[in-house]
Order: sequence, then C-alpha cells, then structure tokens
Amino acid sequence: MTANRSAQIQLVIKIVIPLVVWMLFSNIGLASFFTNHDLLYLLFLALGFSGILSQIRSKDKQPILFFACDAVVAVLGAKLLMTNGSFVNWLLVLDFCLANLLILTKLINEPHCQWIIYGIISGSGIVFLFNVTYHHYFSLMALMSITVLIFANIFFSFPVFMKIVVTFRYS
Repeated sequence: MTANRSAQIQLVIKIVIPLVVWMLFSNIGLASFFTNHDLLYLLFLALGFSGILSQIRSKDKQPILFFACDAVVAVLGAKLLMTNGSFVNWLLVLDFCLANLLILTKLINEPHCQWIIYGIISGSGIVFLFNVTYHHYFSLMALMSITVLIFANIFFSFPVFMKIVVTFRYS
C-alpha cells in the first residue's frame, strides 16, 4: 500500500514541477494565475500537457493517465485554436503532436533526436501562451527566458532521459 502511495506522490511531483517551472519562466505573479480567467484556463491546459510529458519520461507508462491528459489537452487546445488561431496556438499543437509521436510510435528511434525533441516541446508553447495572454506582447527578456528554458530542459533532462531510453530499449 505504501509503495503504491509513494508512486502516486512521485507521479504528482513529476507533473507539478514542470508546471511550476513554466510559471516561473513566464514572469507572471502567482496570484494572477488564479484570478485571471484566461490564465486559469491555460493552467489546466498546462497541467494536462505536463501529464503527457511525464509519460514520455516514465519507464512505467500508465495508459489511462496518458489518454486522460491527451484528451484534456486535445479538447482545451482545440477550443483555444478555434477561438484564436495565432502562431502560439499552432506551436502548442506542434508540441502536442510531437509529444504523441514520441510516446505512441517508434518512428523516432535515435535517443539524441528524442532528447532534443523532448527539450523543445517541454514548455516552450506553454510559456509562450502565458506570456502572450498576460502581457499581450513579447519582450526580448521573455524570449531570452524561453530560450533558457528550452536549453535548461535539454541539459538537465539528458541523464534521466537517456537512462529511461536505454533501459526501455534494451529490456
């Protein structure tokens, strides 16, 4: 019972940590996420996307969690795309498609390519959406923050990601 509970707590932490990092990189006050209706909507979208990304990194994939998060992101993303078809929303659709490509297919079987794709999709679209929704513009500082976010995800996720890919591939 405690092993199952520990695994659930670890899963929640794996989903919440990227969300907190994206919120910090967006340079928006924490209270704004809960008072601004648009940011709260995007927070739920980001939570679903973070769940999908946690399944990419996980050795023990949970199909129910993946399909639930996939459905949340698909529905909320489609609603966002229908209301506002901007570049940022299309970037999120691309991130969503690439995440599903990494999870569902063996089309990309080279570990370094998987790692680079994971680093790029890990938060760039979400942080863009947060910035555009709250600030209504991009500043040079916001663009630099997003670039740092992408490279930090690539750099810090490399050992964990490679360990999962190697053990998954050769087991």
